[in-house]
Amino acid sequence: ICRFFLKQTEPYLELYVSPVNIHPGNPAMPISTPDDYCRELVRDVGLFYTQGMPEDTMALSADVFSDDDFREQATMVLEEQMRFTRHEIDRFQGGFLYSYFSTLDLNSHMFWRTLDEQHPLYTKELARQHGDFLPSLYARIDDAVGWALERADDRTLVFVVSDHGFVPFRRQFNLNGWLMDNGYAEPFDRHDRETATFFENTKWQGTKAYGVGINTLNINVKGRERDGIISAGADFDAVRESLIRKLLDYVDEETGENVFKNVHRPEDIYAGPCVESAPDLILGYNENYRASWDTVLGGYPRETVLDNLDPWSGDHCMDSSFLSGVLLCNRRILRNAPRMVDLAPTILSELGVSVPGIMEGKSLFAG
Repeated sequence: ICRFFLKQTEPYLELYVSPVNIHPGNPAMPISTPDDYCRELVRDVGLFYTQGMPEDTMALSADVFSDDDFREQATMVLEEQMRFTRHEIDRFQGGFLYSYFSTLDLNSHMFWRTLDEQHPLYTKELARQHGDFLPSLYARIDDAVGWALERADDRTLVFVVSDHGFVPFRRQFNLNGWLMDNGYAEPFDRHDRETATFFENTKWQGTKAYGVGINTLNINVKGRERDGIISAGADFDAVRESLIRKLLDYVDEETGENVFKNVHRPEDIYAGPCVESAPDLILGYNENYRASWDTVLGGYPRETVLDNLDPWSGDHCMDSSFLSGVLLCNRRILRNAPRMVDLAPTILSELGVSVPGIMEGKSLFAG
């Protein structure tokens, strides 16, 4: 199934078609547990999105949606999520019920520029037209919380949780371009660096480190990567320490700000049996900065830091020290510094289920 949006008929036809969704009433593959739950929802509440990020953020980034179009689409998604949450709460008898709203996250990504006067895409006209949207969404979610609390009895525990906050995404950092300029990466042809994507122009036999995704940096380790050149041990440690030092010292010449707040070794911030599978470095970008869109795609642009001119103007892929989430509860929380890892042990304890010893967290009501 898909949704059609007729944008105009004159002087030529503009018809937007959403990404194709699996039909929840007749799914081509399992999309719910139990298998018939999705069909039950369609019967009781109607059709619904089965794709991820149904707000269609890429339609706005690609200039297919206008801000008005995106706002209407995002509002339809919110109405759908509200409808399903009310349906499930109304028939909830006991146990554990979880409802996820994508609204505040996805719309903060796309409409942060309507509130951030320092963002390169901010204008007074934009703020006048759409500066009310994010506050109105918070009000809608607040109403939903109030509605749920009215239906909760004295035995019902209610949590409202976000796993992160938001900050402006004003400037983007081309990590792989920086690695090339600082001798950590080598292309086959430096003149072709601006057109290369997905590392297609990378000479791995001369590359010490590479960035993949948004917050990760890996070293080209011999025996681990196919064309690795850095030996484990002292050579690995030397390359990693030099990267940490240089990245933390790097300053955006246009703003005078450090691009990075922290650069973490995984063994310093993670625990457990899978630490060795973590990236070699975790990049904690400073407020207002994030990895560039070219970094995510393995490109080598010549410009190291540049304005973010994508409507995706707010983000949370920065250092966690200024991105604390939200935790609200209808019972007094006894732990002074609650963490995400405390939620699972808390829920298990309240349901009378023993907490596995491997879990790091503690019950929020245990003090």
